[in-house]
Amino acid sequence: MRRRLGTTRFVLVASPVYLARVGRPRRFAELAGHAALRFVPPTGGPQRWGPDGMHEVAFADEGNAVVALAREGAGVARVLDFMVRRELADGALEALLPEQDEAGPDVFALGTSARMRTPRARAFVALLLRTLGPKLGAGQSKNPLH
Repeated sequence: MRRRLGTTRFVLVASPVYLARVGRPRRFAELAGHAALRFVPPTGGPQRWGPDGMHEVAFADEGNAVVALAREGAGVARVLDFMVRRELADGALEALLPEQDEAGPDVFALGTSARMRTPRARAFVALLLRTLGPKLGAGQSKNPLH
């Protein structure tokens, strides 16, 4: 059994220091020539995004490392929205080209049918919905298992 906790979006971000140094792209094509910070998922090769001509300056297999590189002004990163919510709010990172945002993966709580029906499991899923749901854009179902 699974319960969707919420949705995510891929967003492009860069630090104000980086943008002051190299300029803010106003259109997708203007990303050419910018430094790309690429996430490498467990499946292998780095995520591809952006136009031809971006300079690949760093690869990381951990999302927080990509965010840290962006915060330090190393380049433009494409990350999941919930990973940079705080940095966007405090101005450490700025969102770029919001028209390029894309749907990311949904986030689920998973378990066997029998175990997910126990009071403990239901309480845990309800806790996840209360704490993670607002950060992930969760649906407003009253039943924590639907």
